[in-house]
Amino acid sequence: MNKNIFLLSAGLLLTGISSFAQEEFQRDTISMGAGYENTIFYSLDNAETHSLNNSSWDIAFRTTPMTVGTYLNQATKNWDLIQLFIEDGTSITAEDYFMNDLTSDFNAKLNATDLEDYKFFNSITTWDTGAFNKWSPDDPQINFNLGWGMYDMSTHKIEGQKVFALTVAPAFPGAPVDPNAATYKFYIKDHDPTDANRPWEFWYAPLDATTEAEIQKVQFNGSDYGNKLMVYFSFEDGEMHDYDPNQEAWDLSFTRYKEYVTQGQTSMWYGVTGVLLNRGIGAYGEIDESAEEIDTDFDENAPFEFLEWDESINLDNQNIAVIGRDWRGSNLTGEYAIKPNNYFVRSKGNKIYHVRMRRAALGSGQPDGFDAGDIIFEYKLVDGGVNINEWKENYTWSIYPNPSNDYIKLAIENTSSQKQTAQLVITDMSGRHVMVQDFALNQGKQEIQVALNSLKAGAYIVYLQLEEGLLSKKILKH
Repeated sequence: MNKNIFLLSAGLLLTGISSFAQEEFQRDTISMGAGYENTIFYSLDNAETHSLNNSSWDIAFRTTPMTVGTYLNQATKNWDLIQLFIEDGTSITAEDYFMNDLTSDFNAKLNATDLEDYKFFNSITTWDTGAFNKWSPDDPQINFNLGWGMYDMSTHKIEGQKVFALTVAPAFPGAPVDPNAATYKFYIKDHDPTDANRPWEFWYAPLDATTEAEIQKVQFNGSDYGNKLMVYFSFEDGEMHDYDPNQEAWDLSFTRYKEYVTQGQTSMWYGVTGVLLNRGIGAYGEIDESAEEIDTDFDENAPFEFLEWDESINLDNQNIAVIGRDWRGSNLTGEYAIKPNNYFVRSKGNKIYHVRMRRAALGSGQPDGFDAGDIIFEYKLVDGGVNINEWKENYTWSIYPNPSNDYIKLAIENTSSQKQTAQLVITDMSGRHVMVQDFALNQGKQEIQVALNSLKAGAYIVYLQLEEGLLSKKILKH
């Protein structure tokens, strides 16, 4: 194994991949609807779609084991998230602060010169960091800080340390906040990502609420929702909702999100429409900026041939916005011009596809034969791959104790027909390698002890790099 090409990606090149491909691109149309109100999840392997109406939710939670990401519907609903309070160890707790009338604090924050330092937005590079997970200048700079809460080593829970205000964002920078817009105070009390049920509890109420009767307290178990990217909460009905398809059932998400946009002398977080990748998918792409944009006279043979699949193309980039929105060009009548573009995506089924974005209607426009919010794209299979689950079935492994102190033990069973030299890699949550070591992976069962004395307390990812691919688990070190 070449130890210099370790890839932290579901998209690493596997051995034994078949090399057949479709000769022609398949074309499909995605219908996001007027105002781009729907997110469309798409599977490249079987062309199946799943629709999520974005008017039906306000807050989304990551619920799979060892995840804490908390998202806000900031594009379709246009929520602003503003931090009002963080515990400093000397004043009142976040829970006690929440029980006060926070109207004056909210108004003061809106008029503060440093407001932008306390206004948070969802990440557009990873699904693991929502707006609630972002840090303010007041945050302690330690690994145990998950944004909305702090990991407690004694209970293994993340305990809430912040109180937020949610209000509808102004239409443009400098515009006043609508005094009649819905505004809530919001507090995530706790979450236990190590518990089998993965319980959450959060509170919300009007800003001026001060009694228990006025506070809405919501508890739910992440384990109730299976292997979904997100589970959703709606202020309108006060309920949790299971809207997502299974995480393994889609590759592309045609959706609305906020991005920091600069136009002329103005920069702001602005709602945009584009394509985001599923978690753990590797991709690569290019836009031909030197070519002319393709206008509404749709050319079936538009000049997209500047990049073709080659096995040297590296699919280790797991930034969820590899495709994003940059393929959209000028704003035309009812739709966008398109920049010639080429993308390569490894699907959840471990197949490689060549993807090209072809046409996009505005959310408010209806060019001939085209509905508002429609997107036409095309794709073809360039490498049939192997079933990514087939080789994984040959390896069973667990890590204990987790959380741990000075060491962990890896219990591994190799039922494949060969022994091999494998590689153990531990990274911090930013992806930085903190430990790399080779070991002999024999057939049958074996146990490997790994010392953690040199690592600071915090969360880490343990990777096993095998000949066939990559396995990973998250650990916590006290």
